[in-house]
Amino acid sequence: TCVIPESPGAISGSQVVCSATEATYTINAVAGADSYSWLAPVGATILSGQGDTSVVIQFGSASGEVSVAGVSVNCGSGPATSLAVTVNSAPQAAAITGAEAACENSQLSYSTASIDGVSNYEWIVPEGATILSGQGDTSITIMFGAFSGDVSVTPAGNDCGAGITASLSVTVHPLPQTAAISGDVVVCEGSNGSYLTTEVANDDSYEWTVPNDATILSGQGTASIEVQFGVVQGNVSVTAVSSECGNGNTVSFPVAINSLPLTPSDIFGSTEWCSGDTASFNINNVLYGESYNWSVPNGCVIISGQGDTSIM
Repeated sequence: TCVIPESPGAISGSQVVCSATEATYTINAVAGADSYSWLAPVGATILSGQGDTSVVIQFGSASGEVSVAGVSVNCGSGPATSLAVTVNSAPQAAAITGAEAACENSQLSYSTASIDGVSNYEWIVPEGATILSGQGDTSITIMFGAFSGDVSVTPAGNDCGAGITASLSVTVHPLPQTAAISGDVVVCEGSNGSYLTTEVANDDSYEWTVPNDATILSGQGTASIEVQFGVVQGNVSVTAVSSECGNGNTVSFPVAINSLPLTPSDIFGSTEWCSGDTASFNINNVLYGESYNWSVPNGCVIISGQGDTSIM
């Protein structure tokens, strides 16, 4: 008479395991069974004990059932008994979302998807950067410094080990740097002056400003300009501009204006004279006048005083 083995009794062993770990499962012997056929979840491997009442299984990452059936050499396999096993893993951070390029001194936000059962996330930012808000959460705001590097997040660990980190490489573009201005320190009212700043890497253009009544004749947007001045003295200023990161620092250069002399008032002296006579002429001092250029009719000679307020 052929007797099929009965269903094994309950399987003893862990019902919750960690991925990539080993666990042992055991049953009592079954009447009529010559051996035992064990099955493990997908991705798991039976390391030893197949055919016996006890096996050692190395789990992968998938949960599933461990099952066993008694086997008769003459009558085949009997009904199986199963044990559901949940496989847990150390938390794996999801990919970080956010910009892969940043400007020096800019603020940007980065985030990662939440993980079931994880309540804390540890963020690390590049050298010189500061986490303004969100440390411990799934989203942070960063103020970048001058250095490129990785933004990384690590979820808190669990019984299966430390959390697994995700990283995102971020390139930091420096702000444009404006060099000192060289040019005319003193100009005359109504005259032109030239000004220059040294071109620096990361500078795409240059924004110049001049005193109120002055005019930039040429060069706006470049590293050098030609300016026509009015009567207002003040600063010639320039700001380097980057197409990626905006305006850099502003540098100023003070310019003094020498005013033109005012028109002299009336000339005092004789309006009629005889040939061969000597006559004197004079004017009052003129504001901003340093010397005076006199001219006389043809045939007359300035004997003295050219350059002064009176001549003979």
